[in-house]
Amino acid sequence: MAVNPGIWTRQAIASAPHSFGKYTNVALEKWSFRQMMEVWSEITGKNGVILQCSAEEWTRLWGPAGTELALQFKYGELCDPWAETDEFISPEKLGINPDEVVGFRGTIERLKAFFKMLRRDRHLGRRNSRTFPLWGIFCDERAIG
Repeated sequence: MAVNPGIWTRQAIASAPHSFGKYTNVALEKWSFRQMMEVWSEITGKNGVILQCSAEEWTRLWGPAGTELALQFKYGELCDPWAETDEFISPEKLGINPDEVVGFRGTIERLKAFFKMLRRDRHLGRRNSRTFPLWGIFCDERAIG
């Protein structure tokens, strides 16, 4: 979030008035959870799994935040948030340079130290939870640790 939103904002302003009243997807990639998990596993050197959970299970696991996340997933099933209509302006029309954008791989590479810290803290007894969320993918540390 530290780079890409700024690029889109800068280019939306620079592209005015063509960008007025338009929406855009602040990403160049459209990946499945499986693709994301494969790249995450490759970068972190850990095995990842994707588990299917019901909305009730998300709520039991994460409380009110789990309910909200489950509703977001359901919305994503019913309405493709990546679908572009006439109300959208493309990254190309905004003049966005793909080489400037941090993609999923770059984001995970930048977060690699964070994932190592989680593992270190868990081994030092600083972490009580056995699980943590990763962009809507439920990762069980027993499977990835």
